[in-house]
Amino acid sequence: MSSESVALQAENISVSYGPVHVLKHVSLRLMVGECVSLIGPNGAGKTTLMGALSGGVPVTGGRVLLNGQDVTAWRAEKRARAGIGRSFQTTHLFPTLTTLENVYLAVQAREGTNAWDYLRRVRKRLLDEAESRLEQVQLTAHRDKPSGTLSHGDKRKLEVAMLLALKPNVLLLDEPTAGMAVSEVPGMLQLIDALKAQRAYAMVLVEHKMDVVMQLSDRIVVLHQGQVLAEGEPDEMMHNADVAQAYLGGRHETRA
Repeated sequence: MSSESVALQAENISVSYGPVHVLKHVSLRLMVGECVSLIGPNGAGKTTLMGALSGGVPVTGGRVLLNGQDVTAWRAEKRARAGIGRSFQTTHLFPTLTTLENVYLAVQAREGTNAWDYLRRVRKRLLDEAESRLEQVQLTAHRDKPSGTLSHGDKRKLEVAMLLALKPNVLLLDEPTAGMAVSEVPGMLQLIDALKAQRAYAMVLVEHKMDVVMQLSDRIVVLHQGQVLAEGEPDEMMHNADVAQAYLGGRHETRA
């Protein structure tokens, strides 16, 4: 697939809960090798859109295309197997298992191996891959530690390693630096920047730290009250009067 290919596309996506319209006709096109940030005030619909793209939130209108295929009716598990990897604002790990075992389970889930395979044929290959994913996120030194004992920043890196073990071509990263100590943020930025440099992934980033957004984004999509307010390159968006009004003078609603 060329770097000019469209990996993920949302066409006029709407999400409603009864009379409440959380998203209203939102369209988004994401190219392979591109990092697009979703920004907007609390309640703008950013996390809801991530859920609609990944299959965790049912849409009430529009459609989602993955590599040109309509996946609107697909459940989240099927979209994950097809190439959409999503991280969440809170980590989802097995805290009593080691760091390596967490990634191993992700590799095994992708392969669909059974217990007989585990014992006889593929265990070493899967372990080798798990080791390589840990190395990719610079957690090899913690391979034998229970994941529950890791720092918050390392837990977030481990979650990325588990996503990569599924071999996605789309990465939906929902506030990857949330809750991190200031000293941990550069490590996550370095990891995301390295993934971006590979030009193998299409990435959507939800992030409130504007320095992070400016450093990583090829494009910025601004959501406000469930609609796309503006879209463009980072410098353009930072000097957009409508964007400034949405953040500083707009109505801040409950987080979507």
